[in-house]
Amino acid sequence: MPDTSNYLYYNVSDLTVVDAEGLYVRDKDGNEFMDCSAGTFNLSLGYRHPAVVKAIKEQADKLIHVSSSYQTHPINEMTSTLAELAPAGLDHVHPKVSGGSSANEGAIKMAQRVTGRTEVITLFRAHVGQTMAMTALSGNQFRKTPFPTLPRFGIQVPDPYCYRCFYGKEPETCGLLCADRIVDFIEYASQGEIAAVLIEPISGNGGNIVPPEGYLQRVREICDARGIKLIFDEVQTGIGRTGRMFASEHFGVVPDAITVAKGLGGSGAQVAAIITNDGLLGLEPDHHSFTYGSNLIAAAAANATLKIIREPAFLQNVTIVGDYIMQRMRALQAQVPIIGDVRGVGLMIGLELIDADGSENVAATNHIAKMARKYGLLMRTSRYGRGNVLKIRPALNITLDEAETMCDRLEQLIRGGITMKRLLFNAATAIRRAAHSNRAQRGAPSGHDSPGGDAQFDIDLIAEQALWRYLERARTPLAVYTEDGALRSVGDGDPEAFLIVDPIDGTRGAAAGLESSMISLAVTRTSDPPRLRDITDALLMELTTGRWMYAHGDSFEAHGYPYTVPAQTNVTELKRMFWSIEFNGHPVHLMNDAYGHLVDMSSNTGGVFIFNSCAYSISRIITGQLDAYVDVGNRILRDHPETRIDFERAGRGNILHLFPYDVAAAVPIAQAAGIIITDAYGDSFDNMSLTDISSENQRSCIATSTRELHEQLIAAIRW
Repeated sequence: MPDTSNYLYYNVSDLTVVDAEGLYVRDKDGNEFMDCSAGTFNLSLGYRHPAVVKAIKEQADKLIHVSSSYQTHPINEMTSTLAELAPAGLDHVHPKVSGGSSANEGAIKMAQRVTGRTEVITLFRAHVGQTMAMTALSGNQFRKTPFPTLPRFGIQVPDPYCYRCFYGKEPETCGLLCADRIVDFIEYASQGEIAAVLIEPISGNGGNIVPPEGYLQRVREICDARGIKLIFDEVQTGIGRTGRMFASEHFGVVPDAITVAKGLGGSGAQVAAIITNDGLLGLEPDHHSFTYGSNLIAAAAANATLKIIREPAFLQNVTIVGDYIMQRMRALQAQVPIIGDVRGVGLMIGLELIDADGSENVAATNHIAKMARKYGLLMRTSRYGRGNVLKIRPALNITLDEAETMCDRLEQLIRGGITMKRLLFNAATAIRRAAHSNRAQRGAPSGHDSPGGDAQFDIDLIAEQALWRYLERARTPLAVYTEDGALRSVGDGDPEAFLIVDPIDGTRGAAAGLESSMISLAVTRTSDPPRLRDITDALLMELTTGRWMYAHGDSFEAHGYPYTVPAQTNVTELKRMFWSIEFNGHPVHLMNDAYGHLVDMSSNTGGVFIFNSCAYSISRIITGQLDAYVDVGNRILRDHPETRIDFERAGRGNILHLFPYDVAAAVPIAQAAGIIITDAYGDSFDNMSLTDISSENQRSCIATSTRELHEQLIAAIRW
């Protein structure tokens, strides 16, 4: 199948789906995945449910479309069934909408019409649709910034988010302050024109937030006292998702309107509706009507879906399986500190992932979601990848056996996603602590060289010893290659992974007490021989501050920096670049011949630095403090073999260019952060062996913040 994805307006995953059934999705290579998100939470009966497929085919043979001005059996059946199943008093169904966004917008129009008011209250993390009006009413600044003409008629109030209470209260003693403060927003933040409160009983995209007992009742009371209409957005929570037909039933609250979509179509049919009480009647048909609303094929699918989901045994299964998944995830939470909270009702479940200090761990959440395919799962995260909640919302007809398999894979995924990261972080922390506790002696030369011939200082020995002490305590079976210790094995049994470590990259800076040193660790699960392209996890930790950068595949994470990282610059002019150059083991006259003119060009209008640390220099490009890093020694030697004697003289008889341990962590982290990084020929580091320190395997490097600057540097250096 030819790849035509480049014609799409938006970016898509590299996963090409060719078939699906039930919970399972299959790609073009025959790989099978359990879909933990039921498509986009809309496949209540999974992929290709036979009853839904049969209903669609039969309806297509009769009538595909007719104007919604006329009556049809599929629409009459769907509306009467929804009215029958809805909470008491919600007896009227508006089906001339084509999705959740238009359903919510229609409900707002109804409220505005009957109240004569304009304003609407929603929650901070609300996601109530994608139209201009619903984007304006949704929370999240990132969704609104690109659209300067959004209507201004919404007021967002804090979510009933007990795990991260906006008001800093505890659920047992807060007195439902998050509900009561809505009165203050009405009094002080509105224009006195509140027509409606639009709220999801359990937040969908906002992080699976389940309100505390009594919250929705209090909101209902606030609305009733002020003539405000209460609308429940049940686009995600409705049609059995929580073990009841509607989530509102769990909370004992009947709103003025409920909007439904997504799961109503069973296996992906596009169908939606607004279910209202008498108090919202009167909106004229031409005030809210869509061509593909009241679609007959979609209504037929909805009728087949409702017949199945309304059965008590079906809804009971949702509750039983949901409880099982929650129990498994809470048991896992007790074992892995990265899970801060497990919350949900029925099969609407969220896992909140946290950092060591309890803060939102967005990077780890995205990292684990990306890894999910390796474990046979498809997963989605909250807030369009900006949140820290993994969403578990499979098809509602999932069996206990399937749930057990899903939980087994989830456990492996989450453990696998954090085990290597934790190992790297703990090892780096052990090295850093040892270096700081031996600060007085770390600057002295040790009197011996590394196997590659580089001079070692006491700081190197301190760091190396701390690493081995930690690895011996950790007992994880590993093959380990370090700058000073060459190749060794630790732990019991056959090695599970290959670990390559430069305990101190930037020895001279560390010995001098400067801030230009990094601890560098990388892991690959392949061998014979392991190459740089095989690296799965990489960590760089600043020796002085403890700030760190981490990459797994193409996911990047940074911690401790005072601003968002990566933050690379967009500099494209050589004369304005801030750059770092390498001199350890490099004859000065050869380096001057190669780029002395660039030093002259940029030293005043830009900046030139020497850190003697590849990892630190590259990390400064990621933080936006540098624009480029240049180490051209190895290319000069390859292009001009006669210079070998000069390089050996500068290296005290050795060739000292970039060794595998110098770049093993820096390169994949730079790539994950979006840095342009190659050798001085413009070639990738992929084939670099991680255990060969010969000059033939050593490398040069040019790393830049922009591709234009990278191309100019390669062209401008005098080879």
